[in-house]
Amino acid sequence: MVKHYVFVTIKQGSHFAELLNPKVHKPGSGNWYRAFNAYPNWTGELREAGSLAKDDFKNFDIIHLTLAGVNVPLIKDIREILGEKSNTLLVLSTDYAYENFENGFEKAVDMHEAAKCADLLFAQEPMQQGLWQYIAKEYMHKPWTIPLIPHPVDTSSIKKEYVKPEQRLDMAVYIYHKYERHLQIPSMLFDGLGIPSLMMGYLDAATLLRGMGQTREIPGGYFNFNAGWLDWPTYVYMLRHCTVGLEFYVMHSYGRVPQEYACLGIPAVCSTSSYTGTVLYPGTAISPYDMPAMRKALELYVKDREFWQQSADYAFEKVEEMNWQHSVENLLKALEERGFKV
Repeated sequence: MVKHYVFVTIKQGSHFAELLNPKVHKPGSGNWYRAFNAYPNWTGELREAGSLAKDDFKNFDIIHLTLAGVNVPLIKDIREILGEKSNTLLVLSTDYAYENFENGFEKAVDMHEAAKCADLLFAQEPMQQGLWQYIAKEYMHKPWTIPLIPHPVDTSSIKKEYVKPEQRLDMAVYIYHKYERHLQIPSMLFDGLGIPSLMMGYLDAATLLRGMGQTREIPGGYFNFNAGWLDWPTYVYMLRHCTVGLEFYVMHSYGRVPQEYACLGIPAVCSTSSYTGTVLYPGTAISPYDMPAMRKALELYVKDREFWQQSADYAFEKVEEMNWQHSVENLLKALEERGFKV
């Protein structure tokens, strides 16, 4: 008997189209439906909420949404449609970094009402897990255990993009993220490293976001090359030819970029606030407030070939613990531990 999983998003757009594109293998929440679709005896779908009628929800075995403020009304509606004794399981994955949590919900009761609709709520990184464990036990008075399951990564597809080290450029790469606008410190960490630096990420190559609707030019001295936002094929093509990675995050994050570094065999220096960074690069996971240590680790990757190779090899193997198969198995195990048959 084939079982059905669906990941539901509230609206379409460029991000939705990207998640449906079979040629895009970016890690993150969108991988869940593909992971279930590849798992034995399961099918997985990604659906926009408006495309689902009330009767459709009961045709799935697992319905999965992120617990975000924008999804609260939809989550409550789905629970009402399913009823309290439905065979369909409603799974919610937590959203918002610990430091960004305050901006996630209009009021605490919204969060409370949405969370209690879930048959299972799981987190992607330890700080987020601890926050929700407190909320469940002390605020909601629920005997829940919040499991930690990072979003899956399509290791097999990304690893096909692997380039042998001798065929790469000597280049340090930093991926900018719109939720943490760090450019100056990463650029200073790269300055004088002895190899060129490249910036890619969530901004136009020529401008730097400065608040709502405000931009200014990126000074040319920040990085040797500013690529900005790129489509996935171009992004992964450029990334796979780099030799040293940096993830500079101050907020606590699950960490998509270290997964990409690991699959492409790029050793990296990561902030200790990046969960996957600490898992995949334990030897060079450093506090973002310790710039001398971060700089020293970057220099070590440039100068010590043996250390470079050991770190790259370790991450390349370790990332398989977050692949599609293991991720689905971890989620199904968490549901079974909650007492559900799946």
